[in-house]
Amino acid sequence: MEFITYIAKSAGILTLFYLVYIFVLRKDTFFTANRTFLLVGIASALLLPFVTFTTVTLVETPVFVPTVAIEELNPIQIVQTTPVKEAIDIWQILVTIYLIGLGIMAARFGIQLASLFNLLRKHPSRRANGFRFIEMNDSIAPFSFFNYIIFNPETHEQQELEMILQHEKVHAAQWHSIDVLLSNIMRALQWANPISWLYKKSIEANLEFLADNQTVSNIPSKTEYQLALLKASSSLPVPALTNNFYHSFIKKRIIMLNKSNSKKYNQLKLMLVLPALALFLWSFNTEDVIEYTTSSPEISLKENNSLATLNSVMSFSAKTTNAELDALEIYFMENHPESLVKIAERKRDASGSLINFSFQTKFSGNDRFYTRFDRGTGAPFQTVYTIEPQENGVLLVSEIGKDGVQFKITEDNLQLIATENKGLNLASKSVTKKQAKAKEPILGENPLYIINGKEYRKNQLPKDKTIALEGTAEILNKKEGEAKYGTKGKDGVMVLNGVSTFTKVEKKSSETKVSKLKPEVNSTVKEIRINITKNTTKEQLDGFKTELKRDHGIDFNYKNVAYNKKGEMTAISISYEGKGNKGTYTVMSDDGEPISDFYFYMDTEKGASGFGSKESELRKEKRVALLEKRNELRGNAMETRKEALKMRTENLSEVRSELAETRKELRQSQSKLRQEVAEMRKINGEVAETSNRLHTTIKSTASEKIVITKNTTDAQLKQMKTQLSGKGIDFNYKRVKRNSNGEIIGIKATFDNGKGSKVSKTIQTDGDDAIEMIVVEM
Repeated sequence: MEFITYIAKSAGILTLFYLVYIFVLRKDTFFTANRTFLLVGIASALLLPFVTFTTVTLVETPVFVPTVAIEELNPIQIVQTTPVKEAIDIWQILVTIYLIGLGIMAARFGIQLASLFNLLRKHPSRRANGFRFIEMNDSIAPFSFFNYIIFNPETHEQQELEMILQHEKVHAAQWHSIDVLLSNIMRALQWANPISWLYKKSIEANLEFLADNQTVSNIPSKTEYQLALLKASSSLPVPALTNNFYHSFIKKRIIMLNKSNSKKYNQLKLMLVLPALALFLWSFNTEDVIEYTTSSPEISLKENNSLATLNSVMSFSAKTTNAELDALEIYFMENHPESLVKIAERKRDASGSLINFSFQTKFSGNDRFYTRFDRGTGAPFQTVYTIEPQENGVLLVSEIGKDGVQFKITEDNLQLIATENKGLNLASKSVTKKQAKAKEPILGENPLYIINGKEYRKNQLPKDKTIALEGTAEILNKKEGEAKYGTKGKDGVMVLNGVSTFTKVEKKSSETKVSKLKPEVNSTVKEIRINITKNTTKEQLDGFKTELKRDHGIDFNYKNVAYNKKGEMTAISISYEGKGNKGTYTVMSDDGEPISDFYFYMDTEKGASGFGSKESELRKEKRVALLEKRNELRGNAMETRKEALKMRTENLSEVRSELAETRKELRQSQSKLRQEVAEMRKINGEVAETSNRLHTTIKSTASEKIVITKNTTDAQLKQMKTQLSGKGIDFNYKRVKRNSNGEIIGIKATFDNGKGSKVSKTIQTDGDDAIEMIVVEM
């Protein structure tokens, strides 16, 4: 039920964000802000259902008065040996169906992710400018996944491919794959919510709008890019969980490309989700807490004089409401803090009757509530439970009715002190002697006991011991016992489920209560702390030693204690060990001066321990201040470095801009030659033949044209040098560098015709990029 509630709240929050996006934000051009809005919607849908607001309602504590006299109860058997047909739990069925769907969607997501990783692992990648390019021969549409960009160069023209790759670079640089993965996870979690499927499509569409907008600003022609989009009706397959250029909503993308930028104040519309979200949380994430005020005991006693023991005996039955059970717990919290009671894991049937509960206690030595026994048969019980606090925090819990039992609960164990219906303490106050005689005992003279899986007869149990049970007890009467265990169970059977131990019966003796309260010791569970000053005496140190050993299991020892004439401590050595920590500490003053105050501490949660003082705390504060100052200076130095780097980057951008202009001029002068090279490439793509044909063309011209391409081999360079030497041209080259594909990425060449014309070319590219074509006319 709680899981379905979480899914419903999460779906409501996601729907709220989706509606705001569709009706308010979708038509704006703030694609980055919309991306952030949609991601916040996913995070809110996952986390905000756990946020709750608390409202407190004060109600007068109800008085616990049994509605039926005990002698009028119609007792039934506590434990039913025949199965009871339970009503179909529709919520459990819904949860099961939902989990099956969730499992299918999660498996689908895992298979898609594994298939994608397998695809990336099978093909080699080429790293350039922070991206990893994978060229494939398979018929597949271009796509990106994080910094991987996958494409088939044979399926696109060069100009179109460059625009597609620029589009995918935007996806990779801005980590759009995170948005896609999160939207798929949300869709898997809320597979039954149609909004989650639409939300995923909205995220993908906004990412394409964002990538288109960035791509258009980095390419020469916006029109060419739109034409490329129109041709993007590709039937090629695309792996799931990726960003790809081909999407079905081409018309929307072109409309958003041509739409004018939205006004900045339109971003304020993003805030519209806040009041709607607050209203949703206040409506569905509010927890009502009822606090009870104690009513006047005099009025309660006047209403029913027979309940003179109301303040000492509390009772509840299947008809007791949750509010009354809460008040019962509060009663023990206010009047018996040494032995708190909680009726937990309550479950009721359609009529509101209590059919299941867990009886839990928390004694003064416990750090939390512990379950002492469970009650649940799938049907309302007909017995009445009473709780009577005893001395030393002991609780006497009695079940009044047929086959009722009685437990004595202490901090360490649970004892079954009455197994037969012989007038259990509180029950004897209301059952008449005539009724007690007429009632047949549940168990015979020598019943069978099942303890820790072994069988005992009553006459085999030790007489000087009692049974301490950590679990539940099941009682079968004579007829049921014989039907289940044969002749061995003819006197009835008692089955103790759980761990049972035999403990000796100790005689009660007068105990003197010793106060454990010492101002120097903080005995909380999370942190133990002892303050030691110059006025601490040896008696107090011995008290610390005893208390730490008894209450916390810590061995605390001291030695070399010295005092001056005023009785002030001047020296001490301390050692400790316990809870996985140990250490020593020695302090000694000069000239009989008293020591400075210090303390011993142990944090059981963090596993930290040691000694400290005000002086050490001051030194620590100074160190923190110095560290903050140093970090501030480092921050200033970092800002200076950033400014210098920024200036350097700007200068580099200017140089690159000038270089681009130079290259542009060179390309214009070489346009005719490129056309010749293109024609030769159509005939034969081999680089050697291309170079030979270029050289043949050069020979026929009036002036000598010398061409060096990225694919010119070392042998061709040597042949070129020989041919040019025969024409009176001195050609020299050096520092030839090539990449892994054999393409030239760096060269220095000089040409001299001996007639006053001398040309020198030095080219070095960034990274592994090949050189542009070199053309020299002599």
